[in-house]
Parts: sequence; C-alpha cells; structure tokens
Amino acid sequence: MRVRLIAFTAAGECVALRARDILEGEDCAYERGFGEARRGLDAFAREGFDRADALVFVGATGIAVRAIAPYVRSKASDPAVVVIDEAGTWCIPILSGHLGGANALAIRLARGLGAQPVVTTVTDIRGVWAPDSWAASRGFCVLEPERIRSVSSSLLAGAGATLFTDGAVEGAVPAGVSLTEERARAQVVVSPRALPQDGELACEPALHIVPRCIYVGIGCRRGASRAAIARAVECARELAGVPSRALAGAASIDLKADEEGLLSWARSAGLAIEFFAAERLARAEGSFSSSPFVESVTGVDCVCERAAACASGSGRLICRKQVLDGVTVALAASAFTCTFSNDAANRRG
Repeated sequence: MRVRLIAFTAAGECVALRARDILEGEDCAYERGFGEARRGLDAFAREGFDRADALVFVGATGIAVRAIAPYVRSKASDPAVVVIDEAGTWCIPILSGHLGGANALAIRLARGLGAQPVVTTVTDIRGVWAPDSWAASRGFCVLEPERIRSVSSSLLAGAGATLFTDGAVEGAVPAGVSLTEERARAQVVVSPRALPQDGELACEPALHIVPRCIYVGIGCRRGASRAAIARAVECARELAGVPSRALAGAASIDLKADEEGLLSWARSAGLAIEFFAAERLARAEGSFSSSPFVESVTGVDCVCERAAACASGSGRLICRKQVLDGVTVALAASAFTCTFSNDAANRRG
C-alpha cells in the first residue's frame, strides 16, 4: 500500500512519524506541511489522489476536507483518506472507508497509537456485512459500486441478501446472507464471469464482485505489435465473458521473452507475465489443441493453451485457442475461495 502522510505542527509531526512506523512494510512517505520546507497542501492532495492508495492528514478534519474536495471522483477509484488529530487521540476515516480501506487503516493506526477509531459507516456501526469491504480485504474487485447501496440497504432493513458464487465457500456466511445456486436471482455475484443480460435476470442487476483468477496464455508471430495482442486478448475475453479486472496474469513460452509488443501489452494491462520453457509447457495436464507446425518451431504443440494452464495452476481452460492477426490467445481460471470468518470483522466485512 502506498501511503502518504502530512502534518502541520511539530506535535502533529511526532504523531505522523509514529504512524509511519506503525505502517512498517508499506510504502510510506511523510511530508512536512509547515515551516520553510513545507509541502504545498494542494500539491500533496493532487499527487496523492493520482499516485497513492491512502492519505493520512495529522491535523484538523476541515483542512483535509478542503484539500481533497477538488479531487474526489468515485468510491471505485478514490484513495483512502484518514485524519488523525495532532494529539494522536482520534483516527477518523473520511473517504473510501470500505473499497479504499480507510476504515481498516484507521483501526490499524488507532491500535498502534493507542487512539480511538471513529468509524461512521452504518454497516460497521450496526455490525452488518459490508460486501465492498469484504471484497477489498480479499483482493477482489467490485465492478458496479453504485449497486453496493442496494445490497447494504437490504441487509440493514433485515431483508437479507442472496449470494451466488462459482468458487468454493469457506466458513459461515455472514448474518443475513444466504447462498443461492440461481445466479440470475442473486443480489451479490462473486464470479470472474460476466453477469447475465438484464432480460435473463429474475431481480434487479446484482452487485458483481470479481476475483482476479483468470490467466491469459499468448502465442504470437515474431514482431507482433502491442495493438494486435490487445485486440486478440479482448476478443478472447469477450468470447469467454470475462471482465478485464478478472485478469490475474499472463504467460507465454520463453522464446517470446524478448517480444517487445508482448512486454509492452503486459505493462499497459498492468499484468505480470511469466515465460515457461517448452519442457514445462509440455508437462501441463489436460487436453490441448495441437499444431505440428507450432511444435516444429517452439518444441511444444500449443503455446497459448498450455501457457494459460501453467500460469493458472489448475489447467482449467475457459477459452480455448483463439487466433487473430497472428496472435493466439487462451484463458484459464485458477480456483478461488470466498472465505468468511466468524469474528466481528467479517460481520462488518
């Protein structure tokens, strides 16, 4: 987590430095907001919203609110913002409490400082499961944050919520949540696959929580461009009904480790790419497409399917080899688990 801290007095600076120490292991940077070498408040907020996962202001809440106001956009993208008073008595999450993790960050800092966290989100106050907070804690993505309110309102009203997942479930589901095997009737869907079309739904569109568990296997001609690879991956994704945020990584054969188009595509997609030797690809378990020509060139009969299977660790192909403009793409899904614990933190998400 990239955390940026700022304080406006000498006393506040002591608290900020203690907070930085509490967050050891995170990518933390402290900037002084007072004195001759002070950091401009607007620049701190603007750059923090662009580059950081969390901002911590040690000072008055009003200072933080005015600083961040011009840059607040969406709960899906805004960083966590926490305010700590200069005495280190209160830790107050004021933005992105669930998806951004501000509530959890405030609680973590409060424990380390011996302070009191001031959490005001109603699901936390009432001890009701917060699907967005739960998703963030598991590294899953919420695709339609505007649908969070409907699920939370149903839980808060005592009407409950139904949840469908095509993954495993571990632990007891939270109070008010019931599992359903009917995807089209679920209010919350935890799946790497796209939701049904509106005409197929038995209720209003679900809140879609997406685990990052899909791996892209890629083969390509020498010199394939980033654009060509992007088009081929997009084609495979659409065919399989997989949102881009479900992608967890990419893979190919080690012969392609210097392909600039492939490397450039992976960087632009924000995905790590793994390269396997032909011998490792050949050991992948499963039924794969086979091309004598590809085998004569690479030493293995199918690069994309085998690479996807190896990267996913499961070999479960959800999209077999697709060919477009000299690029081959396959998709494989790794297993994922919806883990629920029985403690209070799980009830709140």
